[in-house]
Amino acid sequence: MSLFKRLTIEDALEAQWEAAWCRQKAQRKQRKLIDKIITEIGHQPLRRFDYNAIEQWGFDLRRSGLAEATIDRRFTTVRKALKRAYLKNWIKKFPEKPPVQIDNIKDRYITREEEAQLFAAIQARRGAITRRIMPHVFTFLLDTGCRVSELMKILPSHVIEDGVIFPDRKNGGKLKLPLTARARRAITALHDDTWWSHSTRHIYDRDRNIRDLALENLQSRLVHEFTAIRNAAKMPDVSLHTCRHTCGSRLAQAGVPLHIVQHFLGHRDITVTSQRYAHLAPNTLLSAVNVLEVHRGENVVSLHERRT
Repeated sequence: MSLFKRLTIEDALEAQWEAAWCRQKAQRKQRKLIDKIITEIGHQPLRRFDYNAIEQWGFDLRRSGLAEATIDRRFTTVRKALKRAYLKNWIKKFPEKPPVQIDNIKDRYITREEEAQLFAAIQARRGAITRRIMPHVFTFLLDTGCRVSELMKILPSHVIEDGVIFPDRKNGGKLKLPLTARARRAITALHDDTWWSHSTRHIYDRDRNIRDLALENLQSRLVHEFTAIRNAAKMPDVSLHTCRHTCGSRLAQAGVPLHIVQHFLGHRDITVTSQRYAHLAPNTLLSAVNVLEVHRGENVVSLHERRT
């Protein structure tokens, strides 16, 4: 049997891992996903893994109870590996990805009334850590739009007089943002809490594995706590990441220009901001027409004058 026939999906995944994924920020999370995929389809020969095989894999995943978004992440991961295999001439065709029906939960944001309900659910919890930590985490995420991973990396020295410095945003680089009064109180309270200090003590360890494990453990704990809170408040479609979309939605609804919303949320591309929040801007089209109404006839040169 030739080498070409022996190559499998596992080989393609490992090649992509060595070439790119092993150096990305979320390498531990990516490695876990790769290992799951290898368990599911890693043995399948590359030359036989076409559109039909991907589609059948999707059917199997749905029968096992996985959500559409989770299936889509698996498809995307395998396609990246297949693309590298195609470039390496391991396969002759690059199969398309079957359609996945994903509910656009990114449009979900928390209303003021729901915010109050979630705070009430936090206070109703018995755990001391939950009642001490989660109000501040929830508040800070709502008023800054940052990700949980970005919150965990903030040190006391990053909180300055005119705001906070995010030292390592997801898209790279630093970002300084002003803080609301309650967001400042929230981050100060977190840094003063002994449990939070203990849980974040290895976030900047020299050993990358120790850093990643510390981030993963703390994020898992916060997600677990918030899941119980949102279930108690009967909001199963809300997650900690919903706080980020809530922040962006509130800014857009208040009439903040989208390029400011883009900078506030740290979007690399204004297109992402526009797709998610442009429809929330108040009277956007009406305001554009009003501008034309106000300035009609001003600074307009007739066609005859331009020709002469």
